[in-house]
Amino acid sequence: MDAHIFRSLCIELGPALSGRRIEKIYSPAKSYWTLVLGARGGKRLLLFHPAKKDALLLLSGTKPQNPMSAPAEAMWFRKRISGRWLGQWQADWPGLRIAWELSPVPPDVPDQSRFLVLDMHAGMRLAGELEPSFGSEPSWPPLERALHDPDVWKEFPQLSPALRRRLKSLPERDVANFYASLAKQPANPIYVAYKNGTPTALHAWPQDEGKADSVQAFGSALEAAAAYGEPKFFAGLAHGESANDREAFKVRERRLRRGLERLEADRERLSRMTAQQSQAELLQAELYKHKSGPTPERITGRHPLHGEITVELNTRMSVTENMERLFQQVAKGRRGLAVVDQRRAQLGAELRGQAEGRVQASAEGKEALETKVDDRPLLSKRLRGLAVLIFTTSDGFRVLRGKNQEAGHKLLSQAASPFDLWFHAAQRPGAHVVLKRDYPAQEVPERSMREAAALAGLASGYAGEAKADVFCALVKDVRKIKGAALGLVRVEEMRQTLRVDLDPELPEKLKLTLPL
Repeated sequence: MDAHIFRSLCIELGPALSGRRIEKIYSPAKSYWTLVLGARGGKRLLLFHPAKKDALLLLSGTKPQNPMSAPAEAMWFRKRISGRWLGQWQADWPGLRIAWELSPVPPDVPDQSRFLVLDMHAGMRLAGELEPSFGSEPSWPPLERALHDPDVWKEFPQLSPALRRRLKSLPERDVANFYASLAKQPANPIYVAYKNGTPTALHAWPQDEGKADSVQAFGSALEAAAAYGEPKFFAGLAHGESANDREAFKVRERRLRRGLERLEADRERLSRMTAQQSQAELLQAELYKHKSGPTPERITGRHPLHGEITVELNTRMSVTENMERLFQQVAKGRRGLAVVDQRRAQLGAELRGQAEGRVQASAEGKEALETKVDDRPLLSKRLRGLAVLIFTTSDGFRVLRGKNQEAGHKLLSQAASPFDLWFHAAQRPGAHVVLKRDYPAQEVPERSMREAAALAGLASGYAGEAKADVFCALVKDVRKIKGAALGLVRVEEMRQTLRVDLDPELPEKLKLTLPL
C-alpha cells in the first residue's frame, strides 16, 4: 500500500476505531488477522494482512472462516488485549504504521502492552512506548531533490515510487503547486482499477491504466480499501490455507514414509528370526545324540527340506536350551511380523489417503483471484471426515453436496463460509449443496449457478423429473433450527429461485476425480 493511500486511510480509520472494545482476535491463516471490535454502532471487523507487497487493512462486514483451533500467536494476543478498549490513535504514515493506546493494563499483563501497533510490513505487535517521532508530520525535501535524486526515498519515505511517477507525469507548471499541497492535503479521492470485475490496483492519483477495464474513484479511503482489499484478503486467505495444508501434507507424508522405512527394517530383522525355524528343527532331530556331555560349538546335519545345515551353539547352554531359545526366537519373530504387517497396511492406507488429499496445482489458476480451478487442496481440514461429494463446475467452482442429514448439517456449520452459496430443492426434501467462493463479492457465472442448482435438484424429491425449482441463498442467511432434526433449516433471506433442467449424467460429468 502506498504511503499516501495509507495516510488517507488512517485519517478515517483511527477515529472510527477509537472508543471500541477488542472482543476477539482471530488468525484465519498465517499473517492474516481478524479483530472483532464492539461498542457504538454495532460490531466492526478489522481485517489486517501485513506483507512486503500488497499489504491490506480494511473494515469488512464479512467474518473470515477461522481454523478449528486457534494458533498460538492468536492466543498470545487474546490473553493480552481481549476486552481492552482502543483509545487515542497516532499514525506514522510514511512508515505505514498506525497505533492505538489501549485501556489500562490489567495487573496480570506485562506493561509492555500499552499500545497496539499495526505495521503494514512487520505485522501486529504490542509496545510499552512509541518513538518520540511517532505520529509527527514528516519533513519534505526541496522539489529539485524530490525530482532528481533517485535515492531520496531512503531519507524521506513519503516520496514513494507512485508519488515520484506522479510528479514526473504532471505538466511543469503544475508540479510546484501539487508538491506544496502534499504536506497539507491527503490524497482524495482514492482510485481502484478493475479488470474483468476484479480489483487489480489501488492508487492515490489517476493513473494510465492500459491493462484495466475500468477505474472507480472513491471519496472515502475506507470504502476504497474495502473494495480493493476484501477480494484480495479472502482470496489470499484461501491460498494461504492451501499453503499451510500443503506444508502439513508434506510433513505428514515424510513422517509416514519414515515410519514405513522403520517398519521395513523391523520386518527384515523379524524375518531373520523366523528363518531360524529350520535350525531349531535340526537341533530337535539331533537332540538324542547330545543328551549328555559338553555342548559342541556347532552341529551339522541334514534337514529334510533345506539340505545340510550348520547350527552355531552357545556352549554355556545345553543343546536343549539352544533349541528352545531358537524356537522362542521363531515364535517371537512370527508375532512381531503379524504386528508389523498390520501396521504397514495402516500406514500404507494413510499414505494413499495423503495422495487423495494432495494439492492439485492448476495450469490455469496462477492468479489468486482467477475463477478457474485453483490450487487449493482437494480435501481441506474442514472436509475431512464429512460424508460429502465434491464436484467442480464448468467454470472451476468447487461444489459440495452432503450425502446424508448429518453431513448436510455439518456442511453448513463446519465447511461453508458465510459468503458461499447454498442450494436446496424448493418445497421438497433433498440434500444441502454449497458452492464455494473465494471472497464475498466474487461473481459466479450463470452456468455454474445452474449446474449447482441441478446437483441439488438431482438429490431431492425432484429426482426422475425433467426440471426442478431450486432455492439459492447466502450461507450466512441459512440458519439451523434449534432442537429440530438434523438438516432442517430456516432461510432468513432468499437470493433467488432457479428453474433448471435435470440431467442424470451431470453428477458424473462434474464429479471431482482425486489423484492417486
